[in-house]
Amino acid sequence: MSNIFFPQFLKRFLSLPPTERITYAQGCFRDLQVLQSKRLKDARDPTSTFSLSTALSPSLQDKNRYSDIIPFNHTRVVLDSIANDYINASHITPPYNIPRSYIAAQGPVEESISDFWVMILEQHSTVIVCLTPEIEGGRHKCARYWPTWEEDRIQVFKLGRSKKLVVECVQQEEYHNDAECHIRRIQVQLFEDDTSTSTLSVTQLQFLGWQDHSALDSTSSILQLIQLSNHLQAQNAQSGPVTVHCSAGCGRTGTFCVIDSALALTNMMEQGVLADDGQDYIFELADSFRRQRVTMVQAPSQYYFCYLALADALMS
Repeated sequence: MSNIFFPQFLKRFLSLPPTERITYAQGCFRDLQVLQSKRLKDARDPTSTFSLSTALSPSLQDKNRYSDIIPFNHTRVVLDSIANDYINASHITPPYNIPRSYIAAQGPVEESISDFWVMILEQHSTVIVCLTPEIEGGRHKCARYWPTWEEDRIQVFKLGRSKKLVVECVQQEEYHNDAECHIRRIQVQLFEDDTSTSTLSVTQLQFLGWQDHSALDSTSSILQLIQLSNHLQAQNAQSGPVTVHCSAGCGRTGTFCVIDSALALTNMMEQGVLADDGQDYIFELADSFRRQRVTMVQAPSQYYFCYLALADALMS
């Protein structure tokens, strides 16, 4: 234990009795909510720094799963290959030059499945982390946008008069016991006038054990999932951002991104790349991500879980 590197803020957190840890995390989460409320006062003003005016356009509402979890104008992913450039997804860049890059997205609705694959291809996103089932508690949480080995191995989407997108399941599904996720290998190919112009090999990791608006009982499986996604990302030097989504693309998605970035940041401190000045970096990461997409880390329990996951990862 004495040789394990812990950031100062995490040492302070772990020194608190368990009930005081919860109280501290709840206080931090309330501060995050206050800061977000201030930012969203002028959300309909297209000139505001934190404007949501594009996503609020009446003509785009069939592309949004939820009306309140939508991308800011300044970080929204813009589609280039199709006429309607909108998708409910946000570029997420961690602060402090942390070597991570994400796209935080909603679980696609039926009307946005082709848009989702266009985004994956354009952004060269070779790893997709799906943190939701299709249906949970009798409610639709995510359209099944992926092809399957057993049923529809190939999906074809027309993108206009001369363009089409072909999405193919190229390998039988696997299951990773430690990360508790399904692994799907998918190829995405864009054709123009029946000539292939771009191809991308994608791995989707679907984690099903995490209920909406909640935290997990244990940190082990999500830490394994993060390790697996980073391993897959590192296999291709040309990989673009990791696409992470749940249903709305904020709660579970934000929690995953904060934990992953906090682990990378802690490694930077341990290597002397970044000075540990004592500030609470879980709070700083969550606030930074909320400046890029609304409500990242949606529930107090999820925010508290970020501290636990970082501590467990360092101790293991």
